[in-house]
Order: sequence, then C-alpha cells, then structure tokens
Amino acid sequence: RARSTLAPSTMLGLSWLVRKLKGEVSGTKKFAKKCELAFREMDHDGSGTLDKTELHLAVLLVYDRLNAAHRAGGHVYPPTRGQIKAVCDAVAKGADGVLTLDEFMEFMDVLCKDASDGVVLSVLKTFAVLPVFAAGVARAVRRCAKNVDYEMRKTMGLAPAVYAGLARVVVGKLPAPFGDGQRRY
Repeated sequence: RARSTLAPSTMLGLSWLVRKLKGEVSGTKKFAKKCELAFREMDHDGSGTLDKTELHLAVLLVYDRLNAAHRAGGHVYPPTRGQIKAVCDAVAKGADGVLTLDEFMEFMDVLCKDASDGVVLSVLKTFAVLPVFAAGVARAVRRCAKNVDYEMRKTMGLAPAVYAGLARVVVGKLPAPFGDGQRRY
C-alpha cells in the first residue's frame, strides 16, 4: 500500500487553517483574484503591463483589500518602495521594469508570502507577552511610586487598566514581531 506524500493538514482539507496560523496570505484562489483585479484596475494605459507607478499603486490596492478581508491574524503591512523594487527586479523578465499579469502574480506571491503575523503570534502577544509586561509595570509602580498605586487602587478597576495600557505602549516599542518598532506603515 502506497503512503501519501501529502501533509496531514492537506489531506484533511485544513491547509487554510495552517496558512492562517503561519500568517501566510498568498497562494489561494481568493488572493489570486484580488491580485488579478488590482492588476486590471491599475493598468490605466491598457498595455497589459504595469510600470513602476502602476505597480506601486497595485501593491497598495492589494494590501488594502487584504486588510479589509484579513480579520484574524493581525494587520497585513505593506512593503516599502525598496522592497517592491527588489522583488520586482528579481521577478521581471525584461530589462524594461514592467510586469505582465503572470509576472505580477508571481511578484505578489513572493511579496505577500509571510506578510502577516499570523493567529499564533497574535494570540501569544495578547495572552502571554502583554500580561507579563503589565505585571512587570504593576510591580515597578508599586515599588517606585506606592502612593500612585494606592490612589489608583482606590478607584476600582483603574490600576489594572492603567498597567495594561502602559504595557501595551512598552510592547509596542519592541521590535517586530512582538511590537510595532520595526513595522512598515
């Protein structure tokens, strides 16, 4: 009896879940449709290719649509001009710097493969990293500013909210993937 070479997640039809957990956004029919639609909308001159300006606009349009549809797993951050240029140079077949539809599809697959943090990382940040930082902030305030902690505790619920807010600010300053420090906006 021959053994299947497919991964168990593929055999069970759960490849979409594995992609979500890993943070992969490319490689699906929906993604390809978004890319093709963006290509057609941004090909203003009807040449069947995208020049550098049209390409940048098409990339931003795809990322905007991904964010509109990408509820679980965080925000999909758009690439910088330098990243777009680097991937374009690697994918473009001709020296003219324009991409055909097929090249654009390959370009977007490369560009968006790991564009999102993924569900696992978002859950880890929400339920592990932030509470640990909030507890650390609370300990530091109690140790260094006892009166502040006492006054906040008199108002029911204020202290935990303040500590959680401060922890979010601290975690936000961390480098990616936990914070927003190295993110491209």
